[in-house]
Amino acid sequence: MSKSFDRREPSYNVLHRVSTDVYTFVTEFLFMGAVPIHNRSVVVKVPGGLAIINPAELRPEVLRDLRRLEEETGAGVRYLISPGDWHYLFIGQHKKAFPAATVYVPPGRIPSKTPDFEYTLIDVEADHPFPALEPSIVALNFKGLRDFTDPEGALPRYELCFLIPNAHAITSGDVLYYFDEDELSEKQRAIGMVPRKLDFHAAKGRMIRDREAVRRSLGEILEWDFDRYIPIHGAPGNMLPEGAKAELRQVLAWVEAETS
Repeated sequence: MSKSFDRREPSYNVLHRVSTDVYTFVTEFLFMGAVPIHNRSVVVKVPGGLAIINPAELRPEVLRDLRRLEEETGAGVRYLISPGDWHYLFIGQHKKAFPAATVYVPPGRIPSKTPDFEYTLIDVEADHPFPALEPSIVALNFKGLRDFTDPEGALPRYELCFLIPNAHAITSGDVLYYFDEDELSEKQRAIGMVPRKLDFHAAKGRMIRDREAVRRSLGEILEWDFDRYIPIHGAPGNMLPEGAKAELRQVLAWVEAETS
């Protein structure tokens, strides 16, 4: 199995081959219309087709590249997967372009927004909700999270992590983040976000509903074979090419120490 890895994404809106059967594209995106966190999609050839984790804005040039990839691989886009509760804004564009694909979103926040596309709910009770994608992608429901935007503090938050063996990498929803030095704003630094470090969500302890469930999820991810992290946010080239497992062990240590 190839462990090649090329993080040198040339620009925004360009499909880039990261590793064997693994591709990315990055689009410019302002969170809440203000914070430039950008969006990265991860495209993986899986049994029966192509899966797009975190479908980002589908610009014409990206659509052209994806059509070309379908032709080159003989695999159509069949899976459109939201990696967590906040990622759905551009899925409808992909569904229109690839009507044979099935959209998967977690229950809760996204359905409450009444999106303009058909979707299938991810089974958030299953530890591994996408067995059909294995071994190309191994998906994990990250348990024990809280929707810290809920005033009552009662709602769960659903996020997923994914192992991509061909890239010797993991990617995830917003439960984890990684940004380069020049990508964090003063406000992000002020709330404790650290550059060039794979870390837990910026909300830290407020994100944790069940610390033991979070610990178990991190422990299961650490059993995977990986050394890299491909973020779903960040500018072109923003990836952790080595040391991801070691840094995730530090996240686990923080959880076990009950730091908030």
